[in-house]
Amino acid sequence: MYKRSALALLCFCATTGLAAPEHRSTEFNGVTASFTLLNPSLRATQCLKLRFSLLNQSDRVVAFRYMPLFLMHVDVFTSRGERLDFKTGAPTFEAAAAEIPLKPSERFDSMEKICLSIWYDLQPGDYYLIFHYDLRLLPDSVVEVYRKKFHSNDLVPWDAKKYWFHIHR
Repeated sequence: MYKRSALALLCFCATTGLAAPEHRSTEFNGVTASFTLLNPSLRATQCLKLRFSLLNQSDRVVAFRYMPLFLMHVDVFTSRGERLDFKTGAPTFEAAAAEIPLKPSERFDSMEKICLSIWYDLQPGDYYLIFHYDLRLLPDSVVEVYRKKFHSNDLVPWDAKKYWFHIHR
């Protein structure tokens, strides 16, 4: 009897976990994003692979802008919550924003690479990313609403979730 109950509970938990809704980010101009790290265990010299998805949840067409050099959207933290600075001599880039036209309920999916070793000296251990969004990428018609909402002129949390990864030898 107990074995059947435990098995039923295990099956229920497994199917509930599989059917869990996709985690969505903060909404900007009707669009939310989702982020998935595809290789959360990697060597320091390897690029972090990211599945990035945008979803227009509004009832209008939106031209959503983001920086395709995804490093410009992340902060890296140690497992103790200490934000890492770029390493000395790290290159600086100026990148043009990508503009993705999205119809209502339309989704845009992309695979991105974040080569952390170019900007950070990561030792073996656990780290996490937090994604942020630059409000200056929003259209002039809505940017003030978001500046007031977040009490900021530029970088705000795009997703409060911590995306953990591990650097190994």
